[in-house]
Amino acid sequence: MSDGLPSRQTVNAVGGRLRAREIAVGTRLWTLHGHRAVQTTVTDVTAVKVRTAVEVATSHAAFTVSGDLLLATPDGWIRAEDAAGRTIAWTHARKLSRERLTFRMGHAFGYFVGATCADGTVGKNYLADALRQYAGGDAHHMRQAFPRVVLRDREVFDGFLDGYADGDGCRAKHWAGRTLGSANVPFLVDLAEIIGARFTPARNGLASHLVEVDRWAARGTFRPEHHDADPVESSWVTVESVRPRPAPGKPFTLYGYRLQPHPTFLVNGHLVRVAA
Repeated sequence: MSDGLPSRQTVNAVGGRLRAREIAVGTRLWTLHGHRAVQTTVTDVTAVKVRTAVEVATSHAAFTVSGDLLLATPDGWIRAEDAAGRTIAWTHARKLSRERLTFRMGHAFGYFVGATCADGTVGKNYLADALRQYAGGDAHHMRQAFPRVVLRDREVFDGFLDGYADGDGCRAKHWAGRTLGSANVPFLVDLAEIIGARFTPARNGLASHLVEVDRWAARGTFRPEHHDADPVESSWVTVESVRPRPAPGKPFTLYGYRLQPHPTFLVNGHLVRVAA
């Protein structure tokens, strides 16, 4: 096996970056499995001498590997030396060590999303990434899309309505229901369709209002949808250049790894694997 990383190239290890030569059997590395960042463990390490390597530069970072090392593209794995102009898998390396929360889907989850969509803010990065994902990439209340993650079931959706109403709504005094307000018209249009309500946007840039009657569910317009509550941590970047890197004097020592349960790992956030 002649594919691997030069000794000084850093790898995204659990607990912080390590140089390729510092990785041993039992070291835990970060990788991507689907859309999630997960951990995998080194089960074998090899070292070979070679005279050349390649420097792969993307819009986020540059890294040096053997030309035979494989990079993940939407169409499958390609050799690093052939990757110029291609799109490869990547994740924010600085976010790998953050705390990953477990979301329990229920009324409380829906309430949290609803209250935040109304007028809340978030502090921790993981929650912020989740909310941006729920709201179509932008958690700002004037630009957000309707968070369809709350359509998982009635319990979650009822929580969402309660949370949103507590933030941007009010209980009616003379009829059984609530009025929900927002200047984000597309948001209210989607919500109106879900609860089977008529909706007419306000004119002159004023906040619009949507009537939610207590018996809206009897209209039969609610349709459950399944959406992943966990933030998508994987993304794609373009390889801007691939340049040969001849050994300056003595040969490069390339380190390669076998890993379990996942055979892949991250180099400066980019997903790679050695050839089988």
